[in-house]
Amino acid sequence: MGLIVILTLPYMAGYIFTSIAHNKETSQIETYLIGFFSVFLVNGAVFFVEYYKLGRGMQQVFSAFAVTEIVIAILFFITLIVRVILRLTMGRSKKDEKPKMHASDWGLVAVSVVISFCIVYRVYSLQEYLRDDFMLATVRTTLHTCRIYEYNPITSQPYNVGLINSKRIIMLPIYYSFLSSFYGIRDSMLLYLILTLQTILCVYFACVTVTMPVLRSRKKNLIFSIFLGTLILSGDYYSHAIGAKILWNGYSGEAIVAGVMLPYVLYVITCWYRQERGDGEEANAYLRAVNIAKLLIVALSSVFITGLTTGIVLVVIEIFIAGLCSYIRYRKEVV
Repeated sequence: MGLIVILTLPYMAGYIFTSIAHNKETSQIETYLIGFFSVFLVNGAVFFVEYYKLGRGMQQVFSAFAVTEIVIAILFFITLIVRVILRLTMGRSKKDEKPKMHASDWGLVAVSVVISFCIVYRVYSLQEYLRDDFMLATVRTTLHTCRIYEYNPITSQPYNVGLINSKRIIMLPIYYSFLSSFYGIRDSMLLYLILTLQTILCVYFACVTVTMPVLRSRKKNLIFSIFLGTLILSGDYYSHAIGAKILWNGYSGEAIVAGVMLPYVLYVITCWYRQERGDGEEANAYLRAVNIAKLLIVALSSVFITGLTTGIVLVVIEIFIAGLCSYIRYRKEVV
């Protein structure tokens, strides 16, 4: 039950957002991605208010997390029922026919499935190995002491000075502690298997959303997915590659920012640029507001994932680079 909730909750949150935004062109993949960051943002805000402002303990924070997930699930089912009723009332829209699969496409699909299986098997086999970060130790210390950021996860001794505010606001260890306690999942399995696989899935989603409008070919997209899977597997052999961060520390904020957040921000900016140019759906004030809302969700969630310095700075750098590229391309088209 806990596994199902963890994997489906981002889609529920994203479904609510896309229903409010009323953006019909939003794909199921982007729905999951925006929900992935929305879950971090909402739970981060809950953690900030409950712990940092109201000064409540672990049990109260965990109860607030549980209520938040229940509210998201209830709103999702209400939104789903309303949209189904409206769709049945207004009639189904005709969908474009998809091009047929060729023999070469099926071969690439088979290779992609094999690489995906290798990634799942490798993540599963890495559960026995310890990581060089303190995430698992922090989760276990939180569950054992029933305190939040009051004990050193290595020495198990109380902090004399305490943590700086930029570290205390990061809610990932506390949220992971809640998932392990509330759903009865072993902490190492939660971090090293379930959450790592979820991050890898989101890495696929984020990278596909960026490359799909550029490649515009099923065969090229399949080749890219094979390359991406190979790149992730290469992290098992080269520790300095981004694949190592995703494969070994997929639950960490740094892996989420580098592998999921930055490609998705790049997708939102490039999609916004295409709308401004008139490619596909023409941009208007409402669509601009939706794009700004997406960027705000990602930027604000990064504060609770990696802290203000790492999260916001990385997003600002990406926005600057994407804006510069869009400006250069615009100047060339005008000339």
